[in-house]
Amino acid sequence: MKNINIKSSYLLKPVYIIVLSLLFTSCATTYLTDSIAVSEKQASFENILIYANSKDQVNKIRFEEQIKLELSALQKGSKTSAEVNVTSNDPDVIIKTLRSQGVDGVVVTTLLSEDEYQNVIPGTPSTYYYPRRFGRYWGAYPVTTWSPDRVVTGKKYSFQSALYDLRKQEDNLIWVGKFQIKDPTNIEKVINKVAAELVAAMQDKL
Repeated sequence: MKNINIKSSYLLKPVYIIVLSLLFTSCATTYLTDSIAVSEKQASFENILIYANSKDQVNKIRFEEQIKLELSALQKGSKTSAEVNVTSNDPDVIIKTLRSQGVDGVVVTTLLSEDEYQNVIPGTPSTYYYPRRFGRYWGAYPVTTWSPDRVVTGKKYSFQSALYDLRKQEDNLIWVGKFQIKDPTNIEKVINKVAAELVAAMQDKL
């Protein structure tokens, strides 16, 4: 970031204060809104199955593959849903089948809700300085006006990711987190960031 040279002038101070507040406001987006570590112990998985419960097959595959890529950076083995063969809906049979294929942990991501939202953005002030008089120095007086409030509507998606330990028959939930996305425009970029946040949040349990 370049250094900003701020001149001492009472006429310019309000402008610089606004500029500085914009420069130091973070524009980073965090999609993880809440998480709970159900187990305090590290599970130390060897091979994790990644499963995204979605009807959108393109983004399902993209999301699973991105999580697999994030896990590989941690030197953790993983498989996507396309790499396992499960034909039963019985939970006990599914666990047994996955275990036989070397899977000891599962990350399941499920869409919880898809809702419309409405936000009211308050109007912002605009200050102008008008000449007051001419004499020994220039002077000015401020006049402030406010822009009207704006109503912004859009769509938000809430989903949940959970980590399970298949080596346990009961109480095998290890970690669960909730995510929220508003008006995604670049789906691939959002998927990459969500996957990175997910794996980073679970890292202590892997």
